[in-house]
Amino acid sequence: MKNSSATGLYNFLSLLFFLLTIITVVVVVIMMLQPVQEEVLDVASLPTPIILPTETETPTITPTFTPATPIAEVAGTVLVYELPDFSTTVVGEFEQGTTLEIIGVTVNGDWYQVRLPDGGDGWIQSSPTTARFSGDRAALQIVGTPTFTPTFTETPTATYTPSLTPTITNTPGPTDTPSMTPTPSVSPTPQPTETPTGPTPTLEPTLSPYLFALRSEIEFLPNANAAGCAWTGMNGSVLQQDGQPVTEQYRIRVFSDTGDFESIVNTGSNTTFGDLSGWEVPVANVLSTRTYFVRVESVGGTPISDNIRVTFPGDCAKNRAVVRFIQTRDR
Repeated sequence: MKNSSATGLYNFLSLLFFLLTIITVVVVVIMMLQPVQEEVLDVASLPTPIILPTETETPTITPTFTPATPIAEVAGTVLVYELPDFSTTVVGEFEQGTTLEIIGVTVNGDWYQVRLPDGGDGWIQSSPTTARFSGDRAALQIVGTPTFTPTFTETPTATYTPSLTPTITNTPGPTDTPSMTPTPSVSPTPQPTETPTGPTPTLEPTLSPYLFALRSEIEFLPNANAAGCAWTGMNGSVLQQDGQPVTEQYRIRVFSDTGDFESIVNTGSNTTFGDLSGWEVPVANVLSTRTYFVRVESVGGTPISDNIRVTFPGDCAKNRAVVRFIQTRDR
């Protein structure tokens, strides 16, 4: 009986151990199959980081000084004339880089009056290809361009007026001895001096130093291309003396009064308006009220017309300036 009881207890304990082993294995497998829970970091519990300031170097600004007195820096070899006219006497010549004090400007802005190193003064062209302007443009004194009209004085021809000789008549007396009775002398009648008559002599006009001049007044018309009001420019033509388009090629130079714009095109480069010598130069992609200059040059760059001043009115109906040149004389 004792052996039977011991065997039964042993079997019970073995079965219990087996069941515990199976349960343990199942629990381990379930735990391995479950996802690992990530630890959530409580940001609020962390200490606030201290950010140290970064030292920033302050840039040094170099000021740009504008001279109070306007000056012109010579852009190339430039001639100084006695008056604002190419036909007057040359009073100086300066090389590139020379600076000259500007003391005046003509009404149309084409010439600067400059102070010479010897204390005298003279005139140079205001083109940016001649000299670069610096300073306060409002401080310039406007000096009118003198017009010289020679006075013709005719010397009258002397007129010879003959003087009268008095005649003495002898009247015989009643006696044999004649007595001489003088006759009062006749005073000569002054004759008026002859005044020259005839047409007043007309002096020949001064010959322009340029081969071309404006044919007519500058016209301001609305722009003809697709840009409409978002455009400002000028166009025109160059004609011979007979009014026909020039056959020889020339250059058209357009530049601003401040020297920040310059454009060069050839005659015949734009025949939109039916002229074989036509040209066109756009100056801005907006309506403009600025002032520009335009002139005709040879292919080598020699000016053969005066600088023509063009100031746009800033009007959409007048944003295209038509400038026509014509030949005024033979070479």
